[in-house]
Amino acid sequence: SVGLALCAAALVARNSGMLQNWTATLPDEAHAAVLELVERNPTPAALDALLTCAKLLSNVAQDPAKYGCLPCKSRVLQERLLSRDGGEAAVIALGFDADLGAGSFIWTAPAEPREVACRAAAIRAAHDICVAVREEVVAVGNANAPRRAQDAISLCCTYVSNCLASDEARFRRIGAANKALCGRLLAASGGGMLLRAVGFAPEPVSSPI
Repeated sequence: SVGLALCAAALVARNSGMLQNWTATLPDEAHAAVLELVERNPTPAALDALLTCAKLLSNVAQDPAKYGCLPCKSRVLQERLLSRDGGEAAVIALGFDADLGAGSFIWTAPAEPREVACRAAAIRAAHDICVAVREEVVAVGNANAPRRAQDAISLCCTYVSNCLASDEARFRRIGAANKALCGRLLAASGGGMLLRAVGFAPEPVSSPI
């Protein structure tokens, strides 16, 4: 859906520093796995899977000896993550290896507890970003006629996609008087909030010297 695509785009943009900074960072493979969960699953399932990933890492950070072995047959793990599209790949990307003989995933990542805790925080941030974008997409859809809502959301997707496609600074700034911005996005009820949710924010006005 457009909403999920927008969430995924926002995650990439923030993590790469193209828009507002996403301060907690993930290794590339874990970041890619998070995007897969968001893009390939229904929104409620994707959000639940993200929280599960964060919880797994938080547990390992607290006590790797106790929480570093995940039984594959765990009902909670199956329902909330392994049954999701991309779920098993996400577990491995987080730092677990599959032990087929033992029927478990074993924590093997050479990471310090503090680093693991930071990764958990990054995934919680990903969850929060998805929730914020989803809420604003729904708000725009509810508050506007279908065509206006679709037009506003599509333009927002375009702005974020432009940032991802190029490192040029011009794509990271939108003129306040831009006709498309004003006529298609900001003119829609909730359009400004959606733009903020994906990472764009008004520039502070410089005081004259």
